[in-house]
Amino acid sequence: MNKLGSRTSPSGYAGYYLSYNKGKQFSTYDRDNDACGNFNCAEKHRSGWWHYDNYCSTCYSSSYYYYFQYSSSCKSYCTYENLNGVYNGGNGEMIYSYYNY
Repeated sequence: MNKLGSRTSPSGYAGYYLSYNKGKQFSTYDRDNDACGNFNCAEKHRSGWWHYDNYCSTCYSSSYYYYFQYSSSCKSYCTYENLNGVYNGGNGEMIYSYYNY
């Protein structure tokens, strides 16, 4: 599958956030389709995904978004930790679940 599509109308938070990715090209370390000219989101985050425009990933916890910015034109939302360990230099006592949208 190259583009993320939808056969039904999604509901809930997962459906809402995945709707941003609908119609986006799949990016991998060797196929940069994420619309971020400064770096390859899939290579930087060690994962393939249908990245939404200038955003690589996001997390949402307790009504707050957490993010780290790589450059002025391409943002990367993320958590403090994920399965690969500490994520993008984040720190703190609270640990959040990681997901892409």
